[in-house]
Amino acid sequence: MIYFDNAASQKIRKEALITLNEGLKNCFANPSAKHKFGQSLLKKIEDHRNYFTKVVKVKGLYNFVFTSSATESNNMALLSFDFKAGDVAYISSSEHPSLIAPLKVCEERGLVIKELPLDENGILDQESFFNNLDPKTILVAISHVNNQSGVIQPVEEFSQRLKQIKSKAKVHIDATQSFSKLSISLMNQCIDYMTVSSHKLGGPKGIAGIYVKKDVAIKPLLYGGGQEKNLRSSTQSFPLISSFTRAVQEGIDSLEFEYKKVQDINNKIRQSLEKSITGVLFPFSNTDKCNVSPYILTFVVPNISSDIILRHMEQEEIYLSSTSACSSKIKGENTVFNSLSIDKQFHKNVLRISFSNETTLEEGKTFCEKLKTCIDDMSFLLTKRR
Repeated sequence: MIYFDNAASQKIRKEALITLNEGLKNCFANPSAKHKFGQSLLKKIEDHRNYFTKVVKVKGLYNFVFTSSATESNNMALLSFDFKAGDVAYISSSEHPSLIAPLKVCEERGLVIKELPLDENGILDQESFFNNLDPKTILVAISHVNNQSGVIQPVEEFSQRLKQIKSKAKVHIDATQSFSKLSISLMNQCIDYMTVSSHKLGGPKGIAGIYVKKDVAIKPLLYGGGQEKNLRSSTQSFPLISSFTRAVQEGIDSLEFEYKKVQDINNKIRQSLEKSITGVLFPFSNTDKCNVSPYILTFVVPNISSDIILRHMEQEEIYLSSTSACSSKIKGENTVFNSLSIDKQFHKNVLRISFSNETTLEEGKTFCEKLKTCIDDMSFLLTKRR
């Protein structure tokens, strides 16, 4: 099997799996219990929480709240802030549904949602944004790495510029596709919230987190037991938290090595596809003005439906995607592709492959060979039918 859908969910890292199994076997007490067993786990959870703030060098400046998913973290942030009818929030239509949907809920209560401008490469157009910034702006929400295009947004620079103009405006960053894979810093303290997720970086599902600047309001979605400093009531899962931490440690410790390895694989696959597939297009490329994460490679095969290619590649036990997993049920015109400036004629021809630390060059070579065979077969059938 060749698995090239790591942007949707990644295989758990080896050490993280060992940590999870050990936790499930030996660390089963409730951390809220008053006895020594439970309290020892609660202490360890605090140690893990401190690791998350240390790794981005913001200990004492930010709180880190463990949640169940990036979706929960995004909802917690975006449903927390107070606004008046007419206040403005910016977001791009290219964003993940867990960013867009909670703002739609706020829109029903009077928040004005405006489109965050992107250029033809899918990168934030800062000049257009700042030249037309609404004076009632209270929030901007954006992903560090777009899950469909792989484009890396300059979130640190942007947040700093915004705060110089609108110091009270909040910035929420979804770092789901970048955390422990790319460098990101909160040291300038211009980012107010930042979401991270375990299963996107080699940890288990069911655990995630959110960074919250200490002087910024955050409201719980869940009430009850008062866990996570009253911000997320629910019994904390020590095995999931410890495995999540271990996965992040593995990623951070080998970040540069894994980045270069994946970048090499990405480049070689792209070169191979350019040579072997007539008319293949790559909408998002590294340029002086645009950086793209090597962990995501999006391309277009004209004239052949991506769904047909996906089904045929499945027969070879090769798994990739055409859209993000959380957008896969959307029918009709693709607003994400529109926002990313992908021509409408190609919306049904977009494919995305995404890599992990375990991806190999041999897998990339096999993928290119099988994809070429699939496309050649499909092209032959289409020509024959005509």
